[in-house]
Amino acid sequence: MEVADAKTPPPEKRQAPASVLSRCTYGQVWTSSLAISPDGRMMTLAVQPLENWREMWAFRLDETGWQLEVIPPATERPELAYLEFAGWAPDNKQLLVARETFANGRHTTRFELWNRATLKVEKHADKPGNLNAFYRWQDPLWKGGTMALR
Repeated sequence: MEVADAKTPPPEKRQAPASVLSRCTYGQVWTSSLAISPDGRMMTLAVQPLENWREMWAFRLDETGWQLEVIPPATERPELAYLEFAGWAPDNKQLLVARETFANGRHTTRFELWNRATLKVEKHADKPGNLNAFYRWQDPLWKGGTMALR
């Protein structure tokens, strides 16, 4: 049973919220990976268009509305590649990202600190402990579920 007050319109008069952005994909959208920044102006989402390839979708709110950037985990065609959100810096200017690739017989794992405004890597390390930002700001849910720390 639903109780309505004077400010709430009856159910038949309510409208669904408008979509702020839409994007089609044939990939697997990992909705449980959705991470929203503390200031609410950025979100990340893991999308897997191929069996061994998982990219990160970055949604950012600017003066024109929500924008989406699809960020691939690698530039070459590796046998395996993924990119995943790993945490937010408390200053709302940076985010933490983990990247793993396997290409041409070479395995690479990197832990990166990105600039939120440009989505460019500012610093990176081969282990999270070698990057001070990862030591301090990694998301506990990421740390508990990632394969990058195996």
